[in-house]
Amino acid sequence: MTIATLHRAFFRTVLLLGFTALVACGGGGGGGDNTTASRSSNSTAGTSSAGISSSVGVSSLAPSSSSVSSVPLPDTIPNSFSFNSVTGVELSAVTPSDVVTISGINTLATVSVTGGEYSIDGAAFTAIDGQVSNGQTLAVRLTASAVHSTATSATVTVGGVSASFSVTTKADTTPEAFSFEPVTDAALDTVYTSGAITVTGIDAAVPITVTGGEYAINSEETFTSAAGTVSANNTVRLRGTSATGNNLTHAVVVTIGGVSATYSITTIPDTTPPVAEFKFPTPYTMSEANTVKVRGIATDDNTITSVKVVVRSFKLDTPDETIASTEFEVTPKAEIDGVKDFSSWTADIPLTALAENEIKVIATDENDNTTPNEDANKVTIRQADVLSAFPDEVNQFDYAVSLVFDTYDGRNRVLVASSYGGDQNVIAVDLATGRRSIAFTSPDCSLFGLTIDPLSKHIFGACSGNLYEFNLSDGSLIGTYRVEGSVTTIPAIVLDRNNGRNRLVLLERRESEASGKIISFALDTKIFSTISAVDQLPSFQVSESILLDGDNYLVPGSDLNSDFGGQIISVSALDGTRKILSDNTIGTGDLYGGVGFRDMPVLSTMVKDPNANKFFVFEYWSSRIFTLDQETMNRKIFSDISFNQQGIVRNEVGSIDMDTDGVKGHLYIADERRKSIIIVDTETGAKVILSKSKNNR
Repeated sequence: MTIATLHRAFFRTVLLLGFTALVACGGGGGGGDNTTASRSSNSTAGTSSAGISSSVGVSSLAPSSSSVSSVPLPDTIPNSFSFNSVTGVELSAVTPSDVVTISGINTLATVSVTGGEYSIDGAAFTAIDGQVSNGQTLAVRLTASAVHSTATSATVTVGGVSASFSVTTKADTTPEAFSFEPVTDAALDTVYTSGAITVTGIDAAVPITVTGGEYAINSEETFTSAAGTVSANNTVRLRGTSATGNNLTHAVVVTIGGVSATYSITTIPDTTPPVAEFKFPTPYTMSEANTVKVRGIATDDNTITSVKVVVRSFKLDTPDETIASTEFEVTPKAEIDGVKDFSSWTADIPLTALAENEIKVIATDENDNTTPNEDANKVTIRQADVLSAFPDEVNQFDYAVSLVFDTYDGRNRVLVASSYGGDQNVIAVDLATGRRSIAFTSPDCSLFGLTIDPLSKHIFGACSGNLYEFNLSDGSLIGTYRVEGSVTTIPAIVLDRNNGRNRLVLLERRESEASGKIISFALDTKIFSTISAVDQLPSFQVSESILLDGDNYLVPGSDLNSDFGGQIISVSALDGTRKILSDNTIGTGDLYGGVGFRDMPVLSTMVKDPNANKFFVFEYWSSRIFTLDQETMNRKIFSDISFNQQGIVRNEVGSIDMDTDGVKGHLYIADERRKSIIIVDTETGAKVILSKSKNNR
């Protein structure tokens, strides 16, 4: 039983007892008749001033067995009531309660409110005291706090019975704004970690997410990119990796409770110009032609927008006096959607006659960084008559019959076997300048088949039926080995260390017998043995070189007894058997022979292309270089290196030896007829002269 119910029962009991006593006394001083009459007349209840009727039976309380009339009893104390609390309310929001129905009263009851307003039966809300009847509805409203997570209440009282309505504002999940110090001049592709920020302005845990990097909470060393939560006063650090290009900004964006901030990492500005350089020709060369095609590359971390060549011509004896100058854009490797690919480029350079032509390459990138003229890579091409010496007349050679690269121990030269004025010298030609010096002297004659053993750093060559071994560093003679038998000449030697072999392989040519054989020289025992005998077929005819190809030796030459012209014979390194690898009947494409001083297709020398699956084959009389596909044996004319002599094309370049540097893509050809070393670009077929003696043809 509630307090309100007890209160109401007590009040009614007091009224009833008082009324019973009054009836027993006869009603206020009247006589017995009057008392009887009064009881009779009041046996039914009257109507109250408020218009609410009530009857109370009292006969059971009278001292006699006769009945007693009932009377109305006013009741302004309602049954208890309550309002549901509301949480998560927006700040300062006017919030109404749920509706309750007043019950347990039989007359008007006073209603009042503190901290808000009330409404009866949906009427306008008011804070002024009023009255409510039994069965009417009541609601309360108030204005929520302007502070997060704060409760505010309003209390309404009806007939002395009170109830409170409580409203609590929502938690603060929006942190105060925060920021991270940006990184500038960052190194490329490097991890950077921000300073810590403290999360404030919230009173509940809130979500945290990140893009473009990772975050760590408080002093944790473990960074993560997974979504999580943070609370008030937590610290947050960010981590991200800078861009791989210059002047680029990488953004790590963190969002905490809907508030975002960016940790930006900006790489250093690009102040470095592109690197542009020539791949062909070498730094100082000569040409008898009016134009030369040069080739180069350009690289940069950013897009290259322009590459140009600047040509300045001057006389050798007055290098400071410019006699001609021009510049023009190079041809890029490709152009796609307006973007030029300068990773490889070419340019046809007009040469001023009888002058030094200095060519510089200048490149510019998208950030306007340009190669300074004084730092530009350059080559110089002397335009001169084909009969002249280059670069000078010092240590000239006569017939350049053999050559080999020597880039060991820091050297940068090609060794050329020749003779001049009766001296049998091996001439060292500097690859950068073309200048000649004597490396060492041969005992008897010009050495053929110059071959270097990179393990021992010894160089071998043959002449007059002897094999000679020299120290590469000082040219001292180490040994002389006699090749037994009737030997006319040994034009070519190759080193074979494939599949456990450790030997030199010599081509013996017997012109009188239009034949020859393949001989082995064991490097450990110094013993000669035959690999492929003279009587093996097909026979070697006009053969001047030998090339190692796996377990085979390739010997170019000519078949003088047929119409097939030039041919290449393959000799097994295992059993010495021979077969024709290439002639005009094998494969397709351009035919050997048919052009030249003599209409005789003689294939004099060949090398492998170190950068592609093909051979380069030189045709002696025509001055043509063929490419030969290693798989299909298809032939293609790659370059014609004929000379232009005073407007007359002379194609009688005579070469019996050729080598490739394997790095820049150059062919080096020993031209015995023009007494020169020729460089041919393996990509474009362009030709220049590295070094040359004076000649009269």
